[in-house]
Amino acid sequence: MPGGRPRTSTPPPDECEALGKEMLEWVVENKPTHLSEWFSIHKMITWKVWDAMCQVKEFLPYYEVALSLVAKNIRDGAIDKSLGQRFMSLYHRDLKREEREKVEHEHSLKAGQQSIDPATIANTLAILDQVTKAQEARKAADNNSKTECKS
Repeated sequence: MPGGRPRTSTPPPDECEALGKEMLEWVVENKPTHLSEWFSIHKMITWKVWDAMCQVKEFLPYYEVALSLVAKNIRDGAIDKSLGQRFMSLYHRDLKREEREKVEHEHSLKAGQQSIDPATIANTLAILDQVTKAQEARKAADNNSKTECKS
């Protein structure tokens, strides 16, 4: 009995290409908010099979064009703005990548803030204390000189 993970099978390459063409026609006609409306509801393709199909070289170009068409529907206002804002990151890979990089950068900044050693904090507080004392001394000297000028 063979072991390991069960394989996810996809339709044959020629069928994947035909499905891709059919999907494009459907997207143009129906202006969906998500491609799952086509593969899940219309074609009854499971997520596992769909995910594998998106990697098949005969299907991939049609998939990418369909993503762009759905994104265009969002940009053109065919979809409510509140929904469109959420779906833009799904269909624009560069936007999704930028959002992910921003979150990673913010996370790294927060992680960096948490790693300040106590000696650095103590030194910084000591410097601030010196600056405060110098400012107070200058203020007192200014007040003394003003008092002397009045006398």
